[in-house]
Amino acid sequence: MVQNRMSTSVIVLYALMCIAFSTASLNDIPEITPAIDNNLSFQYDDTCWTPPRIKNAKASVKLRRNGEHVFLVTYYSCRVNYKLKRAKDNALYCSNGIWLGLKPNCIKIGKGNTHSMKQKKMRCRIDNGGCAHICNRSTHKCECYEGYTLNSTDLRSCNDIDECKESNGGCSQVCNNLPGEFICTCNSGFEIDESDEKTCLDIDECADPELSWDCTAGCKNLNGTYKCLPSLVGRVEPTDGDGFSPGEIVCKSGFKLSDDGSECQDINECDLADIDSDSWRMTYRYCEHKCENTVGSYICHCPQGYHLLDDQNSCILDGSKLPPSKDAPVSQEAPRKDICPLFKGPANGKASCDKYLQNGFNYTRCNITCNAGYIMQGSQFAVCGHTGLWSSPEAKCVESLALSCPVLTPPRNGRFYPASCNNEPSKSLAICELLCDRGYLPRMDTQLICAAPWGWIQRRWQDNVPQYVFQQSVKQDEGCVKIAPP
Repeated sequence: MVQNRMSTSVIVLYALMCIAFSTASLNDIPEITPAIDNNLSFQYDDTCWTPPRIKNAKASVKLRRNGEHVFLVTYYSCRVNYKLKRAKDNALYCSNGIWLGLKPNCIKIGKGNTHSMKQKKMRCRIDNGGCAHICNRSTHKCECYEGYTLNSTDLRSCNDIDECKESNGGCSQVCNNLPGEFICTCNSGFEIDESDEKTCLDIDECADPELSWDCTAGCKNLNGTYKCLPSLVGRVEPTDGDGFSPGEIVCKSGFKLSDDGSECQDINECDLADIDSDSWRMTYRYCEHKCENTVGSYICHCPQGYHLLDDQNSCILDGSKLPPSKDAPVSQEAPRKDICPLFKGPANGKASCDKYLQNGFNYTRCNITCNAGYIMQGSQFAVCGHTGLWSSPEAKCVESLALSCPVLTPPRNGRFYPASCNNEPSKSLAICELLCDRGYLPRMDTQLICAAPWGWIQRRWQDNVPQYVFQQSVKQDEGCVKIAPP
């Protein structure tokens, strides 16, 4: 009975539609909105019967046209307390007796929305929703930490913002871009103002004797540097009849006039050397073994068991025969046997040595160089002659830390990643992250960043902001805490 009634109603419906279509002009039939492609509309027609029933929805069959082409469209609207899951999917189109399109779906307002939100939250819990930094559980969209911007291509990864590109980051001198942040530093002779961490203040070197140690007659502070006041040491005091010009400065032996002509400066005789134009061999002018510079002069020293000769420069073994003088005829005898021990180059360096004959004695001279990343401590050259002693056996090659940060000491119950952080100095801008042993957790989200040559700075997540903050002090003992039992 019900089936007969439905069939009858459908026949009546389409009979009325046919009558309406036959009596109506094209202008009486509304254009389809939103507009669709002409090629797509030509596949639609008016050959369909009863449209599909949608739960909790009402169907309304309408005649629509695209230009002069007429076809049937069924529009759906949801009942009270329901809404379309996809607002755009509200219609089906007739084509060869079949209704085409995405079938509309009405969901209950509130219950359906809550379920959708739960699904989105669940997505964020799985692999952080594919987000590099933050997965927003409300919008299910990726967000970035402060100092980063979302990649417009994949909408998941985050790109660092170079704050230094705009107005130098607000830094008065040097802006250093770091991952997610930046830090202002100062040129030599300045220090950062701790109140804003951007302004550079001049350092008064004259107020700190350790910074102005080379000033013996007073100091004048300048912007970013300082100037020593002229010293009276080493000057020849003018007396009547000396013939000095007004304002002329004459220096004593062992001193030289400064470049600006304002004072007499001590000559470091221990650094003076001569280079042979043929062999390019360098020979120090004073002291065969060890030289000590003094103000206006120098003192030569010999090792234990040796004493200075009359020239106050050469050393000879106690009780040994004096070497021939420079003016004495050179003996035709074979030179004495080389008594110098083999010179050992320093660790992290090497020595290139050559032998030569001088005053009837075999001499060996070595040029010491350091490997990349190391600098010389001591003299670059070592010489051994008739004394059998090397002039600079204490030369060392030490690691240069100018562009690196020191090795990190692993905290209790943890270590830093990568392993190089714990084993060797780190390069500038290197990032070391804290990893805790099994059963322990990091006290807080912490990273250490190498800001050479100023050392390590700490990057911590601050929940109440939320953002990363930088600290110059590094407290490694706060690292890992034991996980409390449930």
